[in-house]
Amino acid sequence: MIFLCYIGFDVVSSASQEVRNPQKNMAVGIMGSLAIATVLYILTVCVMTGLVSYTALNVGNPVAVAIDAAGLSFCWIKHLLKLVLSRG
Repeated sequence: MIFLCYIGFDVVSSASQEVRNPQKNMAVGIMGSLAIATVLYILTVCVMTGLVSYTALNVGNPVAVAIDAAGLSFCWIKHLLKLVLSRG
């Protein structure tokens, strides 16, 4: 499921046609984008577990639970994030 979050790899592979040394640069680009996405994912999870206990996040949409616990004053952002991140 985590790998579905890494959708930027096709951009890296399609951009590899325009570099001077694609054999080296494509590997560096893919590993770099994987590292950035992993760090962002870990930071998101750390913030979510800082807001809500990890046992309360064992639901279908844990991001919505964390958003509710944050008490965002921007109602449109909360509803937009719930809509985008909901799983049905």
